[in-house]
Amino acid sequence: MKIKKKFAFLLILAMVISMIQMPAFATESQYYTDMPENWSTAALESAVSNGLLFGYNDKIHPDENLTRAQMAAVINRAFGSIHKASLKNFNDVLVSSWYYDHMAMAVEMKIFVGDGEGLLQPEKNITREEAFVVLARAFKISGSSENALDKFSDKDRVSAWAVESVASLAERGYIAGSEGKINPNDNITRAEFAQIMDNLLKEYINKAGVYTEVVPGNIMINVPGVTLKDVVITGDLILGDGVGDGEVTLDNVEVTGSIIARGGGINSIVIKGDSKINKIVVARVDGKVRIYAHDGIEIGTFIADGLDDVVIKGKFQLVKITADNVVVTAVDTSIENAVIEG
Repeated sequence: MKIKKKFAFLLILAMVISMIQMPAFATESQYYTDMPENWSTAALESAVSNGLLFGYNDKIHPDENLTRAQMAAVINRAFGSIHKASLKNFNDVLVSSWYYDHMAMAVEMKIFVGDGEGLLQPEKNITREEAFVVLARAFKISGSSENALDKFSDKDRVSAWAVESVASLAERGYIAGSEGKINPNDNITRAEFAQIMDNLLKEYINKAGVYTEVVPGNIMINVPGVTLKDVVITGDLILGDGVGDGEVTLDNVEVTGSIIARGGGINSIVIKGDSKINKIVVARVDGKVRIYAHDGIEIGTFIADGLDDVVIKGKFQLVKITADNVVVTAVDTSIENAVIEG
């Protein structure tokens, strides 16, 4: 009898404890004691709720500088990265470190390339211009001229190797600077980086299923088995590395910006219905991708800019190959113009 009473008491106690803890999983951001109430609040809360940024010791540390390893981790989480490169050519990333896998994923994504002397410098604070270059590589943002920096009084401080990336982000409104300055050589804080990620991505789709509504802005899909139906994406659609070899279907979808495909396999990125797609950039680095546009759908520009082969099917106004050593195979395909730069 005593055993039964003790068991019942423990069961009730466990139920009470679980009821107390449940809200912590619902809204983690409210449990960070240093969550600010300023321009960065919404961006930090978004980063926390989407699993991009984690705090420690009950704090989110918004004003701390972001390290290169921490930035790699945030990018990997956003894109759902899973594939890792060998780090045998880099001698400053210990296998036992918490960031080893994250640095390997960042190298595989080609967003971190090292300093040319065998160093990735994972524990070093990352500067604003370095962060901008990494983001431009990840999101395939380029093509702007130096003139886009004319509005910043310190534009001459931007390093030559970073000018195009910084200008491209600025021209598209993803970075705005402060008091007329871009401050390229300053370290970037966790709050500042969260804000830029919030500017770049407005919604993360990380569960398979059919979606008939999306928020305005750039959208990230980082899992396979997703169908977008009857929606307009007012920005870019990014198919993250987490899509892997899986399938993504666009059914009667209009993308006003570009589709950036870092994932998607031979089972296809399927485009059907009355979809309107201006531009597709395939930047996958670890497997073959097939783009299948159903009859009657014409894709504006297709760009092969990754490391692996691509199969296309449908109607394309322009096919452009900018990557080296890739094969683009056209099956039952109409191509108006083709350009090979790689």
